[in-house]
Amino acid sequence: MAKIPEVPFIERMEYIVISIYVLVVFPIIAVSIWAVTRVIKQLFAVQQRRSLPVLLACLFVGGMFFQEKTHIEQLTEWTAKAGFYLVVVYVPLLYVYVWVAEKVKKALQQKP
Repeated sequence: MAKIPEVPFIERMEYIVISIYVLVVFPIIAVSIWAVTRVIKQLFAVQQRRSLPVLLACLFVGGMFFQEKTHIEQLTEWTAKAGFYLVVVYVPLLYVYVWVAEKVKKALQQKP
């Protein structure tokens, strides 16, 4: 990961590397959580201030279930498969549905 130089005033260089890594990961997590609370606000008319603590509690409790690396890898595989099917199956089906709905709507509007 990182070469560890010998620095007399710092016993462990990993602390600095981990701190910098947290600074890289935190904005990604923060934007994702903001997006989820925004979707909740749009769908259910719930203020973001109200949904944020509930979402954070759910993420905390959900994170406690993944103690072993194999569980995390299984979650990653499942998420990857779900995303693949979302893009490959859902998006084209949604396109066909909207296309057919527009055709039906135009046909119904043309009939007096």
